[in-house]
Amino acid sequence: MNYLGHKNYNHWNVACWILNDENYYLLALKAQKKSSLSKGALYLLNNLPDKTPDGVKFTISSLKAVLSSL
Repeated sequence: MNYLGHKNYNHWNVACWILNDENYYLLALKAQKKSSLSKGALYLLNNLPDKTPDGVKFTISSLKAVLSSL
């Protein structure tokens, strides 16, 4: 199945929310300035709700994927 270039549905869904919600996007830009991709993803994981508004869980893997695409 194709998820518009994303690894899976979770990665695609998380990317959609972070890239299209102003508050999530601004938080991701702050996270991107961290010293590593892992630290940025952890920063997001600690500052976002557990799930996207439509119920998909934020994961380290999906957050790293989004940060690497910014």
